[in-house]
Amino acid sequence: MKSWEKFYNEKLSEIAEAPAVHDIGGGAERQDKRRFKKYVLVDVNDRYHPDIVADIQHLPFADDSLDAILCLSVLEHVENPFFAMKELHRVLRPGGKALLSAPFVWPYHAAPLYKDYWRFSGDALRLLCEPFSRVEIVQGGGYCSALVNFVPSFTKIDRILRPVAAWIDASMLGTNRSAVPEYFVFLVK
Repeated sequence: MKSWEKFYNEKLSEIAEAPAVHDIGGGAERQDKRRFKKYVLVDVNDRYHPDIVADIQHLPFADDSLDAILCLSVLEHVENPFFAMKELHRVLRPGGKALLSAPFVWPYHAAPLYKDYWRFSGDALRLLCEPFSRVEIVQGGGYCSALVNFVPSFTKIDRILRPVAAWIDASMLGTNRSAVPEYFVFLVK
């Protein structure tokens, strides 16, 4: 298992221990609901049939009210990620936890239901997460994995290249941080 996968799985397990997990921007429910005591899907688009329709930049929750938040591959689709992070901090209770992911070297991926505005370096994520008491950031993949992201998936060659790229990245870990596909972030308020 790659180091970022271990980090992600450990932090997701920690999040799952919370009384309720709010998946902000979860879209088409990528999470296995059985993993959580209570899972609440929050999305801006009602076509995904979320439990709560809301914009991450204007969440309808009281201050300090949420136990745990998932926010995976959402910030790049938000007009103002600083507002979004301020809202996540506002609604998360003291000691509450959040798990985020955000792309850095990643292809443009807007769709009819959302736009694609941003990419985030580790430095940018640290800046966005300054209000939190604990911030852990892990790079998801490396240089070769970043390159494979630009191979069209319809060619099916990406299925062959991804494991090879991951193996090369693992052997070069820490040698090139300029081409990181994405970052995973664990936060505590």
